[in-house]
Amino acid sequence: MKKVLILYSDSDIIKDENKRKNYELLYEMGAQKGIKFYRAHIKYNYGKLFKKAFTYKNEKWIEEKEIYPDIVFDFCDSRNKYIKIKKEEIAKNIRIVNDSYFDFIFGSKYLTYSILNDYMSKTFIAYNKRDLINKTKLFKSKIVLKPDRGFGGKNIRILDKKEIKNIVKEVGNYPVIIQDFIDSSSGLGKIAKSTHDLRIIFINHKPIISYVREPIKGFLVANVSLGGKRTMVDLNLMPTKLQIKLESILKKLKIFNNTFYSIDFIFDKKQNPYVLEINSPPSLHLENKKYLKIYYKEIIKFLKDID
Repeated sequence: MKKVLILYSDSDIIKDENKRKNYELLYEMGAQKGIKFYRAHIKYNYGKLFKKAFTYKNEKWIEEKEIYPDIVFDFCDSRNKYIKIKKEEIAKNIRIVNDSYFDFIFGSKYLTYSILNDYMSKTFIAYNKRDLINKTKLFKSKIVLKPDRGFGGKNIRILDKKEIKNIVKEVGNYPVIIQDFIDSSSGLGKIAKSTHDLRIIFINHKPIISYVREPIKGFLVANVSLGGKRTMVDLNLMPTKLQIKLESILKKLKIFNNTFYSIDFIFDKKQNPYVLEINSPPSLHLENKKYLKIYYKEIIKFLKDID
């Protein structure tokens, strides 16, 4: 049986009950197809060996010792320098998905822009307070400030460029990204009535599932972790403008092999799509059980096919 280890850098215990149940489903589905899933903290790694890992069997979570995985499925936060170095060491001994090069590029919003600038709104990177003030002058009005590396919608600010001097002292770790604000309040056809973003999840550059996220009332950031509403969207309903743009985007990304990622899009008043960011990797969790099973089926097939 193929051993796939889900690598993490937070708690050994899955505190969220819904997420824990989703993992249990993934492990059960994997076992039926010849994959034994494990879950281990990065600190347990020693070369090709993980001193301990957790698996789910016979409706119980159990700890096993000395695991030699065939594949490491990476869900660590790479912003920590120790974790970044440790992942590079793991990659020398075990196949890791996504590979560290893909993860490094698309974990950075500015490096993503350097590759996909034709499909994104105007974007600059600021390295300090003075740089932030000067580069903000290059925008017309409303801007988005966000960390270059981050996820979950944390520390995102949407403001008028004139406000930058008032909040510049509050901006935390640099570098930060400054991006032209795209007003998505006109919605997206029958998919979204108002402010939104649309996420498509890809495995080896093939779209697998998609969903639209809409923020809670009075907010502009739509992340589910911040209270946004997630609604699954049939891939056949993708707007024509997006389909055309997506074809060109994927041509640029297909130089990378064995990839698992998502692309977030936002649509302006004329329904023109813009890339917000690429997530490497996207979350493994959905509320909709029908789509969750489709999602996991594709993930298991992907992992099983990797040599």
